[in-house]
Amino acid sequence: MTKLLKIEAIKLKTYPVFWVILILLTFLFAASAISLANLNIKLGLFKDSADIDSSNYFKFPIVWSTFSWIAGWFSHFWSIFLIIILGNEFNYRMIRQQSIYGLNRKELFFSKFFLALLLPLVIFILIFIFSLVFGTKYTDEFSFSTMFQNFYFAIFYYIQSVTYLTFAILVVYLINTTGLSIVVYFGYMFFEGILRLLIRSKISEKIIHYFPIKSISALTPRPSIEIAISDTLQQQIMISDKTIHFNIFWTLVIPLAYFGLFLYLSYVIIKRKDL
Repeated sequence: MTKLLKIEAIKLKTYPVFWVILILLTFLFAASAISLANLNIKLGLFKDSADIDSSNYFKFPIVWSTFSWIAGWFSHFWSIFLIIILGNEFNYRMIRQQSIYGLNRKELFFSKFFLALLLPLVIFILIFIFSLVFGTKYTDEFSFSTMFQNFYFAIFYYIQSVTYLTFAILVVYLINTTGLSIVVYFGYMFFEGILRLLIRSKISEKIIHYFPIKSISALTPRPSIEIAISDTLQQQIMISDKTIHFNIFWTLVIPLAYFGLFLYLSYVIIKRKDL
């Protein structure tokens, strides 16, 4: 395992795309957080004009859910990066060279799996730091238990990102080329979205939550709109944000099942593939 991690670390240092995505992700994450935290809208529609104060999203313990949701916007950046480097290894026969130099197919597979485990740690660390900083700033009173009450949302983000990455690995192993793999990766998401709309209107809404992308994206749900809206305004315009929240167990089990399936299929393909 140590040898595989060292090999991948050396490769990452030489990839300009890695550093570009790393800097871009950090900037976008920070910019999104700061912009949303300072969003304060004065409606002026009623006698008692009410504010929409998004800083409420950054109070303990909801802050963990907020930053995990923001991080979910950028989950596919690492997937694109992994598709690029893995596609290039197929295009330039680098996988065959690694095999010739002593890495067996199992090690080739796990080297990319370990990379899929490492890349999301960047955003996971950002979630941890930003949640503590923003939560401390915007929460008037809190205890240690309250501070980490919803920390599991950060773990859910990590699982989400790793699962997307294993899906990306599966796509590249099937397609081999970088460009077409990216098209298939996002093309499937578009196809599933259309299919879910048809099933929701024709059959049942419950079924759509068992689709791969839907179940994975559900790990970082959008925080309720009601959190940012005052009680007075909610009563006047009768806002009811009925965001569906499943049992934590099933919310986690379905994506983990797809994670295992993607991983197994990828391993089977690389074991049988002509390198």
